[in-house]
Amino acid sequence: MTRIKMVDDDQGRYCGIEIQCHAGHTHFISTTWTPPGKVRSPLYPANAPSNWTFNGDFNSPSVSPSVRTRSGHFSHPGGKPGNCYCDYQQRYPDKEPLPEKWYCYNCHFVLTAGIVNYCSDCSHEYKDKQLPLNS
Repeated sequence: MTRIKMVDDDQGRYCGIEIQCHAGHTHFISTTWTPPGKVRSPLYPANAPSNWTFNGDFNSPSVSPSVRTRSGHFSHPGGKPGNCYCDYQQRYPDKEPLPEKWYCYNCHFVLTAGIVNYCSDCSHEYKDKQLPLNS
């Protein structure tokens, strides 16, 4: 299930938003937007570098710039499978399989007016697809 929600720290101060994409990845972004009536967490100041803009609309959200989350060998430029999550089971056949959230992936999308536009560099089946976030 895809969704977007607000993230607060342990004292109820605003940190950012979390987007759960169609591929099941969780993307946390610290936004320049702060909800009305909320105090911003000092851990995520609005003027920190690499902040995203957010229109504040949880029904038809837009964020800018694009959102990208990488895991495993995708985290390194030119990364190739090997000694990462991709071959964990092969290296450790007697251990329990890793949860799916630990798999190697590159998830990159643009979210505009509630529509997720997955980029061509995604490593999952939603690559080059356009889907409503709340679906």
